[in-house]
Formats: sequence, C-alpha cells, structure tokens
Amino acid sequence: MSTRSGPQIPPEVTRLVDRFNNLPRNEKAPSGLVDNYWHFEIRHVPIPPPGDLLFIINPPSKYVHCEKLPIASGETDMEKISMVVALGLLKGFVDSLGGNQFGNTVPSYAPWRWSVKTQDAALGRAVERQLTLLGVRRELLNIGVTSASDAAVAEESWNGVYGGIRAAVGLR
Repeated sequence: MSTRSGPQIPPEVTRLVDRFNNLPRNEKAPSGLVDNYWHFEIRHVPIPPPGDLLFIINPPSKYVHCEKLPIASGETDMEKISMVVALGLLKGFVDSLGGNQFGNTVPSYAPWRWSVKTQDAALGRAVERQLTLLGVRRELLNIGVTSASDAAVAEESWNGVYGGIRAAVGLR
C-alpha cells in the first residue's frame, strides 16, 4: 500500500495514477483538429439491471466514451461516488477512451482540461479532492464548468448513446 497524501492507496490504484500521470498531454486531441477538452457526468441507465455510467465526451468532436461505475444505483455518499468517478476518468484515459477496441491501436493521452455541468459542480469539486489525494498531476486538479453549448452537445450525444442501449436490448 502507498501513502500518498495520507490515506493508504492500493498498489493497483497507485499504478493507475502513475500511468495516467505519465501520459502525454497536449492542448489539441491526437487528431490535432479539436481541443483536448473533456466533459464528464454520471448518467443513470434504468434498463434492468439498472446502473450508472461515467459519460465522457469531447464536445468539439462529439467523441463519446462510457465507463461502468461500480456503485449501487442511488448511492448518495459523495466521497464514494467521487472516488469511483476519479478512478473511472483515470482508467478511461489510460485505456485510450476505448480507442483500442476492434484491433485499433490508439495512443493513450491525458486531457488538457475537463469539466462538469453547472448542476454537477459539487461533484467536480469532490472529484478534484479525490484526484489530489490520489496524487494526480497538479495541472489536472481543476475541473471547470461546462458551457451551455457544450452541455447541449453532451445531452444530444447522450440521447444517441442511450437510444443505442435501448435498441440493443430491444426497447423502443
């Protein structure tokens, strides 16, 4: 167990943080065409079995990635929720945001900046605290608030993702 900033951190989490902290980080996404800016939020999927997803989107490109959150639906403990979200963010970026699926080889990279919706500002602050406790690099400890236009892009994209999930399980 590691003792970054006090609490004991399991070795597998320390390795994840180290991998994340060593990712390259640029203002532009690897394509060079859009800003390396990522919005994230928790989205509930009520389809049995219900659960929560960490929804991550690059609003300029509308590229979406989701991570299943290992928390009970309806969980209210902000410390627990924010730690799971922080770990989901790190895992998502270390794993190339799903870009290595289907035989592709996509380099992993860290975001330049990230944000949450205005109504999720408390979650953003809680995730900042968890990232700090985990020892994430200083320049990624500030989670901003998403603009209204980017929040609208995220909502539209989520509707498409959720529609795809519903269709996959045979729901209209």
